[in-house]
Amino acid sequence: MLSTSYEVFLPDRMYKDNTIISSKLSILDLFFTEHYEMNFHIGIAILIGMLLTFCYRKKLSKRCKEEIIIFAIFGFASIIMTLKIFPFEYMPNSLKMIQFAWRMLEFASFFFSIIAGIGFATFMNKKRSKEIYVVIFLIAYMCISVIFANKTVEIPFNEEAYLTPVPVNSSTGRVHAGCATFEYLPEKAFKNMQYIKQREDNVIALQGNADISEIEKNNTNLSFKIEQVEGNTKLELPYIFYLGYSAKLEKEDGTKVNLKIEESDNGFCMVDIKENGTINVSYTGTTLMKISYILSAIAITEIIFLKKITKYGKI
Repeated sequence: MLSTSYEVFLPDRMYKDNTIISSKLSILDLFFTEHYEMNFHIGIAILIGMLLTFCYRKKLSKRCKEEIIIFAIFGFASIIMTLKIFPFEYMPNSLKMIQFAWRMLEFASFFFSIIAGIGFATFMNKKRSKEIYVVIFLIAYMCISVIFANKTVEIPFNEEAYLTPVPVNSSTGRVHAGCATFEYLPEKAFKNMQYIKQREDNVIALQGNADISEIEKNNTNLSFKIEQVEGNTKLELPYIFYLGYSAKLEKEDGTKVNLKIEESDNGFCMVDIKENGTINVSYTGTTLMKISYILSAIAITEIIFLKKITKYGKI
């Protein structure tokens, strides 16, 4: 994301002191929500798990205790940053990019979940019929969640009453508050709102000439044929530029070539074409997304493998 200039990074766009101040929480908000449209609870499951960790603290190894202390420090620090007592409005602008103080609860939930996980694991290891306790806990947790969910106040929200949307074509959805369907716009696109509004949902030649035909577009999938390409032709695609799009050119001889997608001066995806063929565009995700998928697959495989060899007593 940082390799592209998005509208969200403009001064006073994302971070405003009055927004930070109004989004601060009280200690009670962490456990009970009454008049908010959102819940800011730490979570029943996490609290129960942390309580179990405290109860079994004497049976934990030295390494576990050290890790618990580290995650507890980070967790409570994150919690404090959400509260009204924390001077978030005096922090550097780079930290205020978080926009709402209560977003620090995401970090707190992560750190506390690790502590809770240790508590649940220790509890289960002390019981013979582990499955029974898991089922009982899940049933109790779901019942409590449903009861509290019904007590949450539902605040009616009328988008038209708060935002002035700019009607644009089907390729972008509506644009408002610097967002395209609530995704922050690239800075170039934000400066060309009128262009977005008037632009046709089509492939446009910005430089050079080419015959464009057989256009098929389905959400983030696009294919079209190009012929009689003259020189270095730049084609603007009907997608606002976000990282993660990929394009391939299938030549007339059947070979395929990966095309680099760049950002046009209008804030849309753009490709350079020098040969005839069929171009296929799709959203395949950013490099970081792909790495995260691979790491998740490796972690799941390792967990399954370790459980199997543990079952047969090899470790």
